Amino acid sequence: MTTKTEMTTSALNLSATQSQTIDSQHLLQMVNEARKECSEKPIRNNDFIDRIKDELDGEYYETFVKPSGSFGGRPAEVINMEIKQALRVAARESKAVRRSLVNKLEDMQKSAPVDAMRLLNDPTTLRGLLMNYSDDNQRLTGENQLLTATVGSLEKHFTKGMTIPAFCKGLNGVNVNKMMWWACERGWVYNSRRDPEKSPKWRVASYARDKYLPEEKTDITPHGMDQFEKYTSVLLEKGCHRLYKLYMKGELPMKKTWNGEYSHDKATYTPEDK
Repeated sequence: MTTKTEMTTSALNLSATQSQTIDSQHLLQMVNEARKECSEKPIRNNDFIDRIKDELDGEYYETFVKPSGSFGGRPAEVINMEIKQALRVAARESKAVRRSLVNKLEDMQKSAPVDAMRLLNDPTTLRGLLMNYSDDNQRLTGENQLLTATVGSLEKHFTKGMTIPAFCKGLNGVNVNKMMWWACERGWVYNSRRDPEKSPKWRVASYARDKYLPEEKTDITPHGMDQFEKYTSVLLEKGCHRLYKLYMKGELPMKKTWNGEYSHDKATYTPEDK
């Protein structure tokens, strides 16, 4: 049985862990300062945000918008992430820049010692810690229930060897006829046929090949004709999860007659790789 002291100590540890975060503006400032010291060009916020999203694809992080400068200015997208996630983003820099960033981020990750007894004797602080602990327990229970429901839903939708249009036929409201063009715009596939008057011949782009969408090659020999190769792009399970996430975010092409409801069984997406 968990005692009150053990429960509060856990809450203290959780509180310390949750404080180990950094936002993209702060991290970008650190990156550009390190780049300047190494005589490298600074990176723009938009490019940095794209880099973070690519590195943390499928993971949990918070996104919000705030003014780009200290005195206001054009709103800019900002990502709040854990220090351990920021370390992976920093690993994309050159060796010299990376060395400087890693040292600073690791110093930030070291939490200050907590005087547990002093906090336990403070009724207001103790009450707040207990409330946070209770809220976190409820949140984790809800997330576990969502995970179970989502995994079951995706197992119904996904079959090994499915194409993008075939998978999307199981998602309520998606315009399947536009999905390959959508995948082309997103950089997952490209049209290898140069003649725009002919039907597109889809090939998988290098970005998605090992990540979401490998190719299957088939040798076809029509009667009385030369043999040719046919390529079919098929989804990996991670590609299925990614499509489902984008579907739930409203980023897939939808039919004009769509009723506004997501999925036939109303499942909710939970990040993959858990």
